[in-house]
Amino acid sequence: MQEAARGGSQVAENIIAVAQAAKSTTQGASDTQTASGELARMAAELQKIVSQFKYEESAVGNPKSEFRFASGLGHPPHLAGGLNAPTSTRIQ
Repeated sequence: MQEAARGGSQVAENIIAVAQAAKSTTQGASDTQTASGELARMAAELQKIVSQFKYEESAVGNPKSEFRFASGLGHPPHLAGGLNAPTSTRIQ
């Protein structure tokens, strides 16, 4: 009788452990989904920002080239007034 009771107790403990593992796995999957969505949002934002820049070759014989904000207005809208950086970056 006692062995049967111990066996039933072990089964119950194992069921609880499996339930806890399933809950933990579900939470991990949810966290991964949230992080994936955030990463996709950030990638889209970065793509939008990068698409606002263009690469310009300098005149023949001049080894310098530069990246410019495509509108020619300086910084992308989300950076306007926030940075004191030049409107173009020269590559030497």
